[in-house]
Amino acid sequence: MTQLFGNTTGLSPLATQKLERIYRRRVPLDAIATPEMIRSLCEASHEASRQVGALVHRSGQVDYVIVGDSNRLMLPDFGRLRAASGRFRGLRLVHTHLHGEPLSPDDLVDLVRLRL
Repeated sequence: MTQLFGNTTGLSPLATQKLERIYRRRVPLDAIATPEMIRSLCEASHEASRQVGALVHRSGQVDYVIVGDSNRLMLPDFGRLRAASGRFRGLRLVHTHLHGEPLSPDDLVDLVRLRL
């Protein structure tokens, strides 16, 4: 799957292509992300002037690439995907902020409510 989620309106073809390439990245099982993946996310975020993120499955495969606006990242609706009661979903969220700000209250709510 190479579909981009979120606010993709107005993205240049080059930015879209860079973001879609993130789906090809693989993350080792013992890592949250690789330096190459982080660099790709940061470059795409800087070029688009938007927050971007990737949801990485515990197997290391990138399941979702998400584009936000300059202030926040809206995660897609997962429904009941991998949502057993009392368990984590097995997804890791790696996302950028544009101005070096800390985690926002929205970020923390996403992590808790979605059990990431």
